[in-house]
Amino acid sequence: MDMKQMLIDAYMKPLYDQNPTGELLERAKNLEAQLHAFGDQNPQSMDLVGDSGLRDVYNQLYMDVLSGQNTAAKAAEPDQPAWKMPTVGEFLSTYRHVYEASVREQKRPLTDQAYAKLFDVENRTDDLVEAQIIIEKEYLVLGTVTADYKAYAQEFAEAVDPNYEVTSAAMDATFGVYQTATSLDEITYMGEIASAVCDDLAVQLKVKVEMMQTLQALLFAWEHAKRKIREGEKMEDHARAMVVTRRKTRAYYRFLEEDMGITFDTIENTPFYRILMLNPEGLDALWRLKRIMHPDNLKAMRYVLFEEILSDKPLSEILMTAQPYAYYEAIDNRRYPEVQKEFLRIAEEENRDIPYFQKHLASEETSTLEGLMEKAGDMRRTIVDSIDAGVSALNGFAARSSFTTKRAPAVSAAVSKVIDKAAPTVSANSGAFQQAAGTMAKSAAKEVGKGLLRGLFRK
Repeated sequence: MDMKQMLIDAYMKPLYDQNPTGELLERAKNLEAQLHAFGDQNPQSMDLVGDSGLRDVYNQLYMDVLSGQNTAAKAAEPDQPAWKMPTVGEFLSTYRHVYEASVREQKRPLTDQAYAKLFDVENRTDDLVEAQIIIEKEYLVLGTVTADYKAYAQEFAEAVDPNYEVTSAAMDATFGVYQTATSLDEITYMGEIASAVCDDLAVQLKVKVEMMQTLQALLFAWEHAKRKIREGEKMEDHARAMVVTRRKTRAYYRFLEEDMGITFDTIENTPFYRILMLNPEGLDALWRLKRIMHPDNLKAMRYVLFEEILSDKPLSEILMTAQPYAYYEAIDNRRYPEVQKEFLRIAEEENRDIPYFQKHLASEETSTLEGLMEKAGDMRRTIVDSIDAGVSALNGFAARSSFTTKRAPAVSAAVSKVIDKAAPTVSANSGAFQQAAGTMAKSAAKEVGKGLLRGLFRK
């Protein structure tokens, strides 16, 4: 017997045990058919009556069967004793049967506690009406449904970096659904709202990643060309690269400051921006721990931005002036794989005591984010969508979002003209320059729409 049939039998047995006839029997069969249909469409449901919205129908039919059969019995046998209301224990027997048949063996602590609170009502009152009032007021049946979801949400929250918005922003937007909802209908309603919020967050997060990555790439291109000139390597090409990078960076920073309201002070005072400016690389499934470039790079970036790129100093003076803060490039994993292995080992050790990694990353079944979230019910898709959008943007900018190309081609083209109009065509052989000062600036021009982004960030 499959799980669905066991659940349906648990609900219908108390009805059929009363031997309903006529209209009551037809109503019972109709209800059973509806539960079968809902169970086929929702195989993960552990509360077919509650999840399908048929609880009131079931309760009314249960009372009608009891009272109807009692009336028929009295009419046929007047000397029979009067019908008795079911005891609280009898009323709870349906939930107890479901728990014993399919829940207990799974050994889920919070769910076990939720059922224990429900069953304890029998010890608090002998009055069936009062028992139902307690169950409704304290949301005891709802607790049996949402207990596991709350546990997954809490574990997920403990396993993400609150400063890394790619994972934490969606968590913050959806966590309250299971913490504050008072009914399954409210969970559905709040979940739809959270989904819409996460759609907006996914766009904003992708834009934030793109903006910081572009600025970082332009500053790196400046540092790279400057170093190559000092080393005497293709000095003429790299000098032209510095001229172009300076113009592009000035135009791009003016865009960030004037149109987006993001200054370098904002970047330094915003943890998420700081992380993005240091080229983060995730060391675990949720990017709780990240490998970044040397934090002093932010000091170097500030210096070269304001004292060199945005200043009126000639390039000759800049090249002859010692830079007070060193710029440390990221370690190449291909050349030094042992360094990456050491970082991964440290991350694994640091995450050892985190429940999420203990319970879910230890088995093949749940060794990925999707593996965990498949078990987290209605909340799963909104979180995964938001995380996928952000992580995809970090791991590679080749797959561009269709959002801006469909809805803001005109403003994207306008920004492209703003960024590129001051930059003459040059011949630069440096791969780093071509990738950073060229591709990243152009991709940003295509992705960024002034009006669209201003609406997202300043509404």
